[in-house]
Amino acid sequence: MRLSFDVFQSVFVVFPKNRHNLAKRGFNSFQQEKAPRYRQTLSGPWAVNFDEERGGAGRMVFEKLTDWTRHEDPRIQYYSGKAIYEKVFDVNGPIDDQSIVLLELGEVKDICRITINGKDRGIIWTAPGK
Repeated sequence: MRLSFDVFQSVFVVFPKNRHNLAKRGFNSFQQEKAPRYRQTLSGPWAVNFDEERGGAGRMVFEKLTDWTRHEDPRIQYYSGKAIYEKVFDVNGPIDDQSIVLLELGEVKDICRITINGKDRGIIWTAPGK
């Protein structure tokens, strides 16, 4: 499988632990791709938790995801540390053991750990920008 990346671009790819599971899911080779059956855009507010012990703003609600450096609150604008983003949503389509779900995160500036329904789904990262 070949993947090409632009600056700040990342992708989240999950493969089963053994080839038997790949074959069961329709992957006979790593070059074969299976397109998602539908798309769903997550809109609306996100809860974002900034560590108050590090000077952060605590729990905030962002109506849309924005660059921290453009935020009006200086506790967010100048914050340097970890923040936890939370979003509750329902998937608008059938998901079963054969489903392949891709989560498009858009532009991730540094590093991101994904947890869905309490299960760790891994870490994605990108090199720092210019």
